[in-house]
Amino acid sequence: MLFRSGDGDGDGDGDGDPCLLLPDYCAAAGTVQCSATDDAAVQTCQDNGGGCNTWQDTSDCVAVENNNTFAVCNLSEADNCEVPSGCSSEQPTVNYVPPTVMFVLDKSGSMQSGIGGGSTPRWEALYNVVDNLGQQFEATMQLGADLYPTSNDASLRCIVDTVPEVPPALNNHSALVAGIPAANFAVNGATPGETGYRNASTWLRANVAVGDPKAIIFTMDGALSDGRCLEDGGFGCTLQAIACGPLPGHDFVSNTDNEVSTLTSAISDNFTDADSIPTFVVGIDVESTFAADMNAYANAGGVPNTGGTSYYGTASQAQLQTELQGILDGLATCDIGLGTAPPFPDDVDVQVGGVPYQQITGADCALDVDGWYYSTPNTGVTLCGAACDAFKALATPTADVTYYCQGG
Repeated sequence: MLFRSGDGDGDGDGDGDPCLLLPDYCAAAGTVQCSATDDAAVQTCQDNGGGCNTWQDTSDCVAVENNNTFAVCNLSEADNCEVPSGCSSEQPTVNYVPPTVMFVLDKSGSMQSGIGGGSTPRWEALYNVVDNLGQQFEATMQLGADLYPTSNDASLRCIVDTVPEVPPALNNHSALVAGIPAANFAVNGATPGETGYRNASTWLRANVAVGDPKAIIFTMDGALSDGRCLEDGGFGCTLQAIACGPLPGHDFVSNTDNEVSTLTSAISDNFTDADSIPTFVVGIDVESTFAADMNAYANAGGVPNTGGTSYYGTASQAQLQTELQGILDGLATCDIGLGTAPPFPDDVDVQVGGVPYQQITGADCALDVDGWYYSTPNTGVTLCGAACDAFKALATPTADVTYYCQGG
């Protein structure tokens, strides 16, 4: 007698057992296994309603372990589920680290001149731009202002307070515009820019944590006058000999070379320090006579302009707005801090606006690859590419971070 091959069910028709063709077929009803595609799912071999045994999800370990999102299947446990040691069911606190930006603003008498030779005073144009940017960036940056000189009093024309008029803080727009002279105020005084710069950088180092991003935007429309503080020469500094006293390297007669090099060195030291403070140098109607000095300051600051002059040259309120806007756009960081370190640093999910992003390297980030990497081992994350763009676009920058257990 001849039998057809492949007749697995013994009925003689040669069709084999159709259950064996099912991808999730199982032989022994009642046995259990962990799902190959979902670590939290427990599967049981049971009838699928069509006479075939198949693996079916019968238990969700997340629910078994009291809605713990880190629960996984483990058949050695009585309930076939566990929360691996070292895992937490809570998402970490995500801390955005906003950059601290100090505007060092020229309030000298020459700032009353019309910007670009027009009728709008340079100070009014600068005030309006600071006002606009304060509204735009107050939620994402700690903005502050330091004036030089501090007072309009003729006898105090070279004095700069050691504490900024507006200490940097988040949501600081109102304080920012209230703490500096109004747009229509007739500003007056000398140009003690070196003193103003030094005081601002000293304050930043004393009040902003090491490693937190910080920067100075240094504005000026002419030559420094710190070195003339002991001379009358129309600057009204004679009575302030002690307060305006000489710094090492000053030449009070020429008030140029030594003074410029001293400020240049101070700017360079800030940038090259391990806790770097870059300085953006913004010129307002700068005469060609002083362009070389301004270029020196800008190059020393580490973030020079890439077109034309090294400093950011402006001759209108619109140009001033464009340059400062670009600077602040570039300073907006994509750095977040994690309240606790993940138990498994490679099993972390990072989402921005509901979109998940992959873990990459710092080198990838430099190439604008979409994703994130640990900028500080296991506690600081930097977002890159599209993730960074999406982060900056949020009214209040934030990201959703979830820690998983290995295999989760």
